[in-house]
Amino acid sequence: MSEIQNVKPLDDLEMFELIQLCYPEKFPDESDETWDAVRDFVDCDLQGEEMLSDLLARVCMLALPVRSPLSGTNYHCLGQISENGEGYNILTAVKREAVPRE
Repeated sequence: MSEIQNVKPLDDLEMFELIQLCYPEKFPDESDETWDAVRDFVDCDLQGEEMLSDLLARVCMLALPVRSPLSGTNYHCLGQISENGEGYNILTAVKREAVPRE
């Protein structure tokens, strides 16, 4: 297997939004207390932010690329998907530019 290209760890806001999407019953709103609860969850329950950030960045790079209608650029995206009547939209929590394998 070849190495995954363009892996970049998640920033704090991306981490918060993705954990919130994954666990809506634990983190239902965007208050300061929820921010702190997500930080505690990451630090204690998932054995540290660095390990989780790297893992989720890699998961994102495995997602099917989506072409941006504005730029034409392909992105790997993770986020909330909704139907718009003609297809689907994604409200991305995390996106990374798709890099063709060499």
